[in-house]
Amino acid sequence: MRPGELRLAVDYGSVSTAAVLAWPGGWLPLRWDGWPWLSSSVHVSPDGQVATGQQALLAAAAAPEGFEPSPLRRAGEDSLTLAGVQVPVADLVAATLRRVLDEAVRVAGGPVDDVRLVVPAAWGPRRGMWLRQAARRAGLADVRLVPAPVAVADHLAASGVQLPVGSYLVVCDLGGGVEASVLRRGPAGFEVLSTLDDRDAGGQRIDELLAARLDGQPSPDGQDPGVRWELMSAARAAKETLSAQPTATIGLPAPRPPMVLPASQLFSVAQPVLERAGVLTVEAIAAAELAPEQVGGVFLAGGGAAMPPAASVIGEAVGRPVTVVSEPAAAVLGAAQASGPAAGSLEAAALDAGPPLPPLRRLASLAVSGVGSVLVLVQFLLVENRYRTQWNYPIWDDRFASGGAFQVRLNWGALAMASTMALLACLCAAALLASVLPLQPDSGRQAGSDGVQMGGGLLVAAGMGMAISALYAVAGSVYMTAPYNPYLRWALLPQLPLVAVVVVVALLAARWGRRPSAGWHGWLRFPIASIIPGATGMILVEYMHWNWYHESLLTQGLYRFGGLLIGVGAACALVQPLLWRIIVAVPLAGFTALITDVTTTGVLAFIWIMAVTVWWAHRLWQLWHRPTHRWLPGS
Repeated sequence: MRPGELRLAVDYGSVSTAAVLAWPGGWLPLRWDGWPWLSSSVHVSPDGQVATGQQALLAAAAAPEGFEPSPLRRAGEDSLTLAGVQVPVADLVAATLRRVLDEAVRVAGGPVDDVRLVVPAAWGPRRGMWLRQAARRAGLADVRLVPAPVAVADHLAASGVQLPVGSYLVVCDLGGGVEASVLRRGPAGFEVLSTLDDRDAGGQRIDELLAARLDGQPSPDGQDPGVRWELMSAARAAKETLSAQPTATIGLPAPRPPMVLPASQLFSVAQPVLERAGVLTVEAIAAAELAPEQVGGVFLAGGGAAMPPAASVIGEAVGRPVTVVSEPAAAVLGAAQASGPAAGSLEAAALDAGPPLPPLRRLASLAVSGVGSVLVLVQFLLVENRYRTQWNYPIWDDRFASGGAFQVRLNWGALAMASTMALLACLCAAALLASVLPLQPDSGRQAGSDGVQMGGGLLVAAGMGMAISALYAVAGSVYMTAPYNPYLRWALLPQLPLVAVVVVVALLAARWGRRPSAGWHGWLRFPIASIIPGATGMILVEYMHWNWYHESLLTQGLYRFGGLLIGVGAACALVQPLLWRIIVAVPLAGFTALITDVTTTGVLAFIWIMAVTVWWAHRLWQLWHRPTHRWLPGS
């Protein structure tokens, strides 16, 4: 997973749907109505409106003819007739997936492009293509299908379970149905060797049998459709409670009174279903042409794995101990390749993680700015030192100084541009600096934002840039054995408008927690197209400054070409689209080329520095007009 990448993984099951958002080092479960899962059932009203989740379960009690408890079990079918309305099955699946996507976009504050869907391993290409089509109807343009046992195995490996390359393992997924799969771990990942499934040997069948017992019926077929789905919900809640407690008090549909159900009744109902799951697991091992003792581990996953008798019944059938995967969302976490602790919220994740480190390619602006700054400074010192050593004139004077038979003027613009490029390099590293600043969990700012840290990073970067500029000035004055006042004046004063804008950006980011949509690293990346021609032009002007008294066409042409490049660099900072850069660069570069001479090098530098200031003012405008946006780790 690349730094800054956010993934949505969805386990769309026959009974319930779970989903997580994951980023490097952490993950966050999505919630609906306060629950970390969403019922996969849907309800269609006579006017064709589709309700999902809890709303579908509530509507089923009043109008059971429009209820479909498990659209996934209809995978591959064209349509269903519910409440007198013919509805494509893919649309029913898409309704639930669309609700998942809407919640993910709401939490993330924007679209999530990398989407994974967990599917049964027994599915073939036909049903996989059908689910992809349903996902596209939900707004998921491109999804990756991950077999459920592979996802569980990936989660186990990421959790530290010892699964050497070449070893075999069994994953028994006890969800709405049961799917037993045998996998082998290869050098490139897990490979499914065999898989068997039975939709009537899982949790939904246990719910149906338990609901029938609660209703006093010998089988689910004799239940009243008007109360069946309410009883199913009560049975599912009782099953979850009895997986951890010896008894459960169950509220039944009126006029039935509540009842207390002991765990022993649940276990007696579940026993034959779990025995069938055990037989299926044994058959899957045999289908892989393995003996049980060749299997390195048997793992029980899914919502039904928490029932105390499940592991013992399946283990007795296989003849091997069964390890229960404690994380109910193991499949969806494995599909997302989620690692690290779960974040209780994006706010907590932001406080835990801080701004992320950028990929190496985003350090180009920092590197180019830094190299350009050093090259311009070195050229300034070397050329001016030649003046001093050859003619022994007061080179620190920023007025015309007598130099034998002619006059010379120091190129203070080169020092100003070198200092500004050093400041730009520091500002490009502001997010890096923010990532190492102490976190402020009690800062009192808006939760879920990295703005406080980024504001601090910008202020530190601006301070570092000014300090480096001052160092340039002092080093130059010492090297030239001259007073430091003019050096400090030209190194620091031209940058003050730029620094003022950066300070306002830092305060705005810290105060409102606003963050650019492109992420801080991309947003801080100053255009290289401005730095390279600007630095090259000033180096050329500085070098020809030494020979300015030569009236040859080549000398004058190179001198003015350097001024032209400075104008091009300024234009590239003022506007971004290529066409607009050309439109702005033509008159601006022509003007800077026209005015270039020994008396205007400071003006050339001022034009470029003001263009940089305008670029940062545009950053300020973007941040000011962007609504408050919650930050996600890795962005």
